[in-house]
Amino acid sequence: MIKIPGVPEPKHTRYIAGYFSENIISALSLNISNNTPIYIATNNREHIRSHHSDAYIKYFEHLENILSSPDYVGFGGVNIPSIEFIKIFDIDNEYVNVAVRATAAGVYYVRSMFIINESRVEKYIQQKGFVKLTNL
Repeated sequence: MIKIPGVPEPKHTRYIAGYFSENIISALSLNISNNTPIYIATNNREHIRSHHSDAYIKYFEHLENILSSPDYVGFGGVNIPSIEFIKIFDIDNEYVNVAVRATAAGVYYVRSMFIINESRVEKYIQQKGFVKLTNL
C-alpha cells in the first residue's frame, strides 16, 4: 500500500502484527491453529497513539517482539475478554501489556498497548492466573 502524504489511511486498514505461537496456544489452552495471525487495524493503532502515547512512543515498534516472545500471557479484560501479552523491557524496567481480542468471526486484533507496573503483573499472576513463559 502506498502512503500518500496528507491523505489519511482508511479507518479499517489492517496489518499482521504477529502470530500465536504453539507455546502461547498451549500455555493458554487456546482452540486455534499454530501461527494464527494477530492483526492491528489503523483505528486500533490510533487508539494506542492517542490514549497510551507513552507506550506508543517507546514500544510500538516492538509490537511484533511482544507478541512473539512475551514474558507473561493470560486472560484479562475489564468488560470484554482479551488475551494479554506482557513483556518486560530491561532498559527502563517497564512492563508493557498488549491486549488482543477476537471478533465474532474469530479474527484476532491488537486492541490496546499500555505500560503497567510490577505490582499489577503480580496481581495478574495471583488473581487471573497469568503464566510466565520460558524458552520461547
